[in-house]
Amino acid sequence: MKTRTISVKGSEITVSRKEQEDFISLTDIARYKNPNEPIDIIKNWLRSRTTIEFIGLWEQLHNPHFKRGNFRECRGAACRAFRPTGVRFSDAQSGRGKRRP
Repeated sequence: MKTRTISVKGSEITVSRKEQEDFISLTDIARYKNPNEPIDIIKNWLRSRTTIEFIGLWEQLHNPHFKRGNFRECRGAACRAFRPTGVRFSDAQSGRGKRRP
């Protein structure tokens, strides 16, 4: 995977390229809001119902292996108690937009 950085509002953001697709580092973006604990920004973002809906729609449009059944369960009552990490959510849905260290 090739990586490069772009500068946005004075912050360096990592962009990784794999098979003609770019992946932007959410951690780098979150670091702009909270330099010491960017993971807290990401956790709060992932708890938002609108974020979950956006990710689900993106995966349905771009990922033929997306587990729609699992996603429907998440959108229901269980989703309110769901506290995902990016990788955990992506693993549960066979997501494409993840990267493990």
